Amino acid sequence: MLEKTGEERLVIGCRMTDAARELVWSGIPQDLPASERRQLFLERFYGKSFSTAN
Repeated sequence: MLEKTGEERLVIGCRMTDAARELVWSGIPQDLPASERRQLFLERFYGKSFSTAN
């Protein structure tokens, strides 16, 4: 990995993040309301609880 340029490492990191996001989304039921799906995504991806905006 140290042989990679900064740009190459950035691209690898972005691809890994994209893959992680896809995995999280795939584990959330699609029949839920969009707002609930987003909240579950945030909780699972970032590991924190987020309150919904009212």
